[in-house]
Amino acid sequence: MGRSTLTDDQIRHLRRRAAEGESVSKLAMEHGLSYTGALNIINRKTHKKVGIALRPPSLIMRNKDLYGVWTMMHVRCKDPAHVSYGDYGGRGISVCERWESFEAFVEDMFPRPSMDHTLDRKDPDGGYHKDNVQWATKVAQARNKRASLYLPHPTTGELIPAAEVADIMGVCYQTMRYRLKKEGKWNPVTATVATKKP
Repeated sequence: MGRSTLTDDQIRHLRRRAAEGESVSKLAMEHGLSYTGALNIINRKTHKKVGIALRPPSLIMRNKDLYGVWTMMHVRCKDPAHVSYGDYGGRGISVCERWESFEAFVEDMFPRPSMDHTLDRKDPDGGYHKDNVQWATKVAQARNKRASLYLPHPTTGELIPAAEVADIMGVCYQTMRYRLKKEGKWNPVTATVATKKP
């Protein structure tokens, strides 16, 4: 099956229907996509604007975890449909020209210390480039955010970084963050659950 080019509306529609439980196979057939192509769009692993290939070359296959990090770095900065775009590309955070190349990114950032480490910008208002990026655990990274949010500890009620709450509850920090943003509880001004530490 050939590779289709979808409009922004089609991509949003496809993702919404997938979130509502529609079969990926059915969505792929309707949009003229392969199953993998549809799944990659749903999981935001590819986007026509970002220019990420659906069939990565051997370097990417050998460094799948880094490829995922590199892909999401670009998507957050370039895809207005992404839930986190407002915190990245929407406020001027960009990826340096050198890191348009996955090979250069691997050269600069290999190895990743562990799967618990994610890219952390030393200056939260600066872009993605070698001098401003380091590997950090999610908990350490949460403390470096320009507007770190705190949630009540599940048992004590004490306000602690949201990443620590995710660890205690045994859920992925990004999943919890996505759900809170979707429910409108990640904004420190209107939040009833997520709150800035006084």
